Amino acid sequence: MSRYLTDLAAACRKSGLPIQEVPGWRTRGRGPMHGPHGVMWHHTATPDAARGDYPSLHVITRGRPDLSPPLANLGLARSGTVLVIAAGKAHHAGRPDNRARYPWAVGNSDIIGIEIESAGHGHYTDAQWAAAPRLRDALSEHYKLKPDRHIAHREWAPSRKIDPRGLDIRALHSEDPMSTPDAMAMLRDIASRLVVIERNLGYTHDYAKMARVSTRDLPEQLKNLRNRIDTLAARLDALEATELKGTTDG
Repeated sequence: MSRYLTDLAAACRKSGLPIQEVPGWRTRGRGPMHGPHGVMWHHTATPDAARGDYPSLHVITRGRPDLSPPLANLGLARSGTVLVIAAGKAHHAGRPDNRARYPWAVGNSDIIGIEIESAGHGHYTDAQWAAAPRLRDALSEHYKLKPDRHIAHREWAPSRKIDPRGLDIRALHSEDPMSTPDAMAMLRDIASRLVVIERNLGYTHDYAKMARVSTRDLPEQLKNLRNRIDTLAARLDALEATELKGTTDG
């Protein structure tokens, strides 16, 4: 059955994320959709220097000289806010490299397109890392989609597309307690304190990099912090042993 997805905002609200309904979204589209049968994830490739929470909104709603609007159904802003842009068919997928790989999909007419605000270098805000799996799960629940129905544009057309670079939407875990704002603040505080101690002990690092913590690859970052703490503990043990020896010799 063909229809405009006028329940799209309600589906997104199941994520618990902030929702912004772009005026006219219920009637925006290149015609009605089928299903939907899946969700395709993209990045906008708008420069980081562009101002605002979702600076790509204008081009997505107005289109480009070579592509008529809308260019996505949903947007994921830098703040983690979900923008509901179009209930109808959007020009976002293009032709697949191997249609047999996706027998369940036609393309724009039955796949929801999501554009994440990102320059395309594989960098996303902490809010986006936390929001993406929640939005994925909400859409899956509402539209009864299996996990493999969430695909990257680069999977659909690997010969010509790379987006969303650095993001594997099916691998992200939602409701990870370590990705909450309080937990992230605690980890950043630990990293910053380690930097101060390491500097005082004469270690040389890329301190700007060492002080950064994000929700991406958290297990690896936690392992790194633990190793740094173990190294510092061993160094302090050695210093204490040296001082104790000096006291004994004196």
